[in-house]
Amino acid sequence: MENKIFEHQYEISLFFVNAQKNVGLYQLLNILQDISFRHGASTTYKQPSGIYWVLTRQTLETTRWPKLGDTITIKTWLSLNERGFLLREYYVYIKDEIVCRCSTSVAKLDANIKKIVPVGKDEIQKYTTTKKLDFSPQKIRRFEDNKPLKTFAVRNSDIDFNHHVNNTVYAKWVLDAVSYEKHFKYQMRSYSVNFLAESHLGDEIEIQQNTTESIYQGLRLRDKKIVFTAQIDAIPK
Repeated sequence: MENKIFEHQYEISLFFVNAQKNVGLYQLLNILQDISFRHGASTTYKQPSGIYWVLTRQTLETTRWPKLGDTITIKTWLSLNERGFLLREYYVYIKDEIVCRCSTSVAKLDANIKKIVPVGKDEIQKYTTTKKLDFSPQKIRRFEDNKPLKTFAVRNSDIDFNHHVNNTVYAKWVLDAVSYEKHFKYQMRSYSVNFLAESHLGDEIEIQQNTTESIYQGLRLRDKKIVFTAQIDAIPK
């Protein structure tokens, strides 16, 4: 019997907090990535050679950020959206309060042919459960009316075991591209991202902001390709 809903606790230590002594977006996304890996390792699923699971879109909503010394409980599971696409969903608890919800669309990539392949019906039946969140990640538009903020060169530490930039690094780049003061003046309520292309060692990514909205995109300078788009909703503190 597969463990369709996986649960794990994390103590919020110094490793997980930012300058405001709470878990920031980049840290929380890494925690969610960790529990996803733990859940997968707890199942009987055996990944065939050349097959990889990739994130395509992600939306995270939060009412408050866990702080230093908190213990959070995270529950995660796989489900399907209304169009039949695979989702990984999350609840983040402080005691009995859900303080964060996250939904990530997941696709199966055949690295041999560089294409997305369908998820088998037997895999869906065996590993998914009922969708619980009332939202799914949506498409974020690209834009031309942009303001360049900062350019980042891909470093060794940005690369994960799939040999490309880890998805959480895009959030870090956006956070690093905005002014330091904004991190103290505003509280983020939601973050959404679309992953459009891989980035590799040696790439330079220019973070751009839409001139009228809190929408961002990463432009790969060597070929002028947009590798991700992201949107942030924040309120004054």
